[in-house]
Amino acid sequence: MTITLGESRPVVFRRKPPGDYQKLVITPEHGSLYLMTRASQNFFDHSVPKVEQAEFSGTRLSITCRMLKDPSADPPQQTQQTRSANPRPPKRVLILSDSKNSTF
Repeated sequence: MTITLGESRPVVFRRKPPGDYQKLVITPEHGSLYLMTRASQNFFDHSVPKVEQAEFSGTRLSITCRMLKDPSADPPQQTQQTRSANPRPPKRVLILSDSKNSTF
C-alpha cells in the first residue's frame, strides 16, 4: 500500500515476461492511495523514475507499508502440526521516501 502526499510523480508498471512488453504509467495525486496485490506483483514490475531536482515543483512524500513473509517460515517439508507449533508472523515494514528518492 502506498500513500502519496505533496507533488505527484509518475509510477511506471511493466508487465513481466512471458508475453508482450506492456507499460502503464500512473501519476498519483496528493492524497492518493494505491495497493499492489500479490497477483499484481507476480505479473508486473514497478518503479518511480528518477526526476532531476530542477524539475521538482514542490515537495513529495511517499509512505509505503509492506508485509514481508519469511520464506523459511513455511517450507514444504513441514507438517501442519509443526507449522502451528512454531508460527512466524510476517514482518511489517514502513518505508518513507521524499522527492529526492532518499530513504529515512
